Amino acid sequence: MATRKGPTKGGRILVALPFGKDVAPSGKKPGKSKLALVKSGIAKFLGFKAVTKLPTVKVKNQTKLRTVGSYRQRSITLLFENAQKVGDSSYKSINVPLGSGCTVTDAVLYFRSQATSLKCVGVRTHNGKTYMWGETT
Repeated sequence: MATRKGPTKGGRILVALPFGKDVAPSGKKPGKSKLALVKSGIAKFLGFKAVTKLPTVKVKNQTKLRTVGSYRQRSITLLFENAQKVGDSSYKSINVPLGSGCTVTDAVLYFRSQATSLKCVGVRTHNGKTYMWGETT
C-alpha cells in the first residue's frame, strides 16, 4: 500500500490525553484540561481511550459540562521511521492536538518514552521546531 498524503480518515472523538494536567478554574483564571478531539483512527493507533463520562466543572453555583476538547488549537506532528498503518491507510506522520493543560514538553517526553512501540522518531511542534531522536527513511 502506498503512503497516503493528506488528512487521516475518520471522525473525531473526545479523549483524555495521557500527559499534561487538569486544573480546575479558580477566580478569573480559566481551567486547564487534558481533553482533546482526536481522529478515531489516530486515537486507536496511539492507544487513547474515548471519554465515556464527561467531566463537569462548577462555575458560580452552576454545574457545567466540559464537552469540548481542544480542536484547531495547538497540535504536534508525530514523525515515523517508516510509514505506519493508521486505520486503512499508511502515513509517515500524523497530527495530534494538545489539550489546554498539555505543554509541548509533556508531549515530547511522552512520545519519546513510547518511541519503541510506536516507531516514532521525532515530533514537530505547532511553530515548526522539530525534536528528533531517530532517523527517518
